[in-house]
Amino acid sequence: MKELHITAENLKKSFKIPLLKEGLRGSFENLFRREHEIINALIDVNFKISEGEIVSYIGPNGAGKSTTIKILTGIIMPDSGDLNILGKNFNRNRNGILKQIGVMFGNRSRLFWNLPVKESYGFLKNLYEIDDTSYKSNLEFLSSALDIENLIGKQVRTLSLGQRIRCELAAILLHSPKIVFLDEPTVGLDSWAKWKIREELKRINKEFKTTVLITSHDTNDIDVAGRIILLDKGRKIFDGDKKVFTEKFGSSDYSVRVEFETNAEIKEELFKTIVSRINSFENSVLKFSVGQSDPLFKFLKDIDYIKPIKDLHIDRESLDDVIRKIYAGT
Repeated sequence: MKELHITAENLKKSFKIPLLKEGLRGSFENLFRREHEIINALIDVNFKISEGEIVSYIGPNGAGKSTTIKILTGIIMPDSGDLNILGKNFNRNRNGILKQIGVMFGNRSRLFWNLPVKESYGFLKNLYEIDDTSYKSNLEFLSSALDIENLIGKQVRTLSLGQRIRCELAAILLHSPKIVFLDEPTVGLDSWAKWKIREELKRINKEFKTTVLITSHDTNDIDVAGRIILLDKGRKIFDGDKKVFTEKFGSSDYSVRVEFETNAEIKEELFKTIVSRINSFENSVLKFSVGQSDPLFKFLKDIDYIKPIKDLHIDRESLDDVIRKIYAGT
């Protein structure tokens, strides 16, 4: 049985936000009689994460994702609730636990801007008390895995964003953390840099059994994980397998794409006599949606009778579609 790396029970966190009034009169009232609003960022959030899991922690803006990460890393304290990390109470063993985790918050750097990357790594070596043998071994592995051998001698300010993020990832992994928290780790990166980081995360997770909790709005980042925790307005509304998530929040509809030989003069209304949910018909391509109970084969047969079908593609709603629909509140 795998060891539990994170156990969060009934985490609550609220923030007191000032309500500022406009105008000259409002400015005086703000000074002497300021009103406030209580925002509940987390409401009785519970979850358990085992050793070696990669978990996507998702939700729309304001759902409580970053608040959770800040609580798990000791940046802020919960109003109430219990938190155990690596089998120990976090509040009573904070310093020891923090030495065994790695954290990356988007583009916020832990590297010294005007110094070569290796100088920052040397500082982290001393901070985390990494022995010489482990430091050399880890640096060699991470430099090769993340393709930064030619970067660690350069000043951080001379690196591109993608190069710097790869160096940042090496920095948080240098001390062999048992748990890694990544908050929007690929924001602003190009497709190649994003792919490289995702692949290395999977590789590091597989080789070292590192537990990874990742928040992101990029569904490709989310797709790295096998498990999804979904927050909405501070409450956990789903916790489970990625496939189950898609089945629960996605529709059972199929998206159908039919391509014809030529752009014949056929009116869209004619197709509507066969299938009602037409998404588009342009450039010889017809797109429509059907439910599982609809007679798809008959629809296609009737369409083919109107105009011979050249190509056909049938797909279920993607993870990207599901999450976009949830964020839109539909």
